[in-house]
Amino acid sequence: MKVKWHQEQGFAHNMPDDEWLEIVGKRGWVVVTQDRKFHMIEAEKMAVIQHKVKCFYLPSNGRWEALCSIIQKHKKMIELSVTLDAPFIFELKGRNRFYNIKLDD
Repeated sequence: MKVKWHQEQGFAHNMPDDEWLEIVGKRGWVVVTQDRKFHMIEAEKMAVIQHKVKCFYLPSNGRWEALCSIIQKHKKMIELSVTLDAPFIFELKGRNRFYNIKLDD
């Protein structure tokens, strides 16, 4: 499994989320982010759905906590990514569990 950072992929810092989500979805990459909003903004939510993005929201109390979450939960993220069809968004929260965020209205 390879990890890629958006900066090293040439995505502009100010690139709209729906645009890079399209690219990531087409490449079959998994999004791991602290930016917990893709399901709340219509253009971003539609990009997740249309381009079959697999996404995990991690706690946003700093990079260290996010890194710790990745280390603790990477096996579960891989398991979910391999076994579930896209699109999906899971959020890591209470009791250190992943909760599925509904994408349909």
